[in-house]
Amino acid sequence: MVIWDGAGFHPSDGESGLPANVRLLKLPAYSPELDPVEKLWDVVKDGICNRLFATVSDLQDALTGVLAQQGSDAGRVDDVVGTKGWLVAQANSTSQRVLPVA
Repeated sequence: MVIWDGAGFHPSDGESGLPANVRLLKLPAYSPELDPVEKLWDVVKDGICNRLFATVSDLQDALTGVLAQQGSDAGRVDDVVGTKGWLVAQANSTSQRVLPVA
């Protein structure tokens, strides 16, 4: 099962190009709260906004730094995903080693 945002350029469930064992679950339109990556994009944009990068490599380095900070701290991951959110409950990811649970 792959959850996707329903963008028109993505394949639809059951298309011939998808492996037979892959199913696509389309999120409802205008529901960014169901897609944790939407919150991550806000963090990334805040981390690189209002800067001019001389090279693509400089931009990649800045993106890597923002993502490394975000992924290295369970608290920051929790801010994006939320331990009480539907995603953690569905993934059964409430282990104290993964995310702190209040």
